[in-house]
Amino acid sequence: GELGKLKALSKVSEQLQQYEQLAVTRLTNELVDVFLNWNANSPLEKSTSASNFSSMDHTSTTTAATLDDVSSTTTPTTTTAVPNAQHNLRSRVRNIVSALRTCSQLENAAKAYKDKLCEVVKVTVRTTVTECAADISTTTSNTVISASSSSNSATISSKEEKKE
Repeated sequence: GELGKLKALSKVSEQLQQYEQLAVTRLTNELVDVFLNWNANSPLEKSTSASNFSSMDHTSTTTAATLDDVSSTTTPTTTTAVPNAQHNLRSRVRNIVSALRTCSQLENAAKAYKDKLCEVVKVTVRTTVTECAADISTTTSNTVISASSSSNSATISSKEEKKE
């Protein structure tokens, strides 16, 4: 009787844990994306970029969407569009942080952000160094070519003088 009911619920518990992990992963990814793009969506940048988050796919974060009714429609282009978009974005971040704290996953989200930020910095530094090395290589080879061509012409001139 009652023991059979408890056994049937064990699968529900496992499914709920999987669902929670999926929600936590999606929320963490969204939070990391928001933080990495924070300045790109400031009012000092293009006012249209502030509405980028309103068109994000909020269906992937159903759990967090229940915490706050986030509109998936575009932000109106009135003078209040940027402040409203900022308010909506800040509200969304607060709700995600709250949901992750509830699931005791805020520390893991912070680690994910740190890891992603380090990855972005590494790629940026690697790209910058590669471009600088290519520029130096080009400049150095041009200098060597012009130096060797002027030394060759000097050698040719001195040989011609000897012939005379």
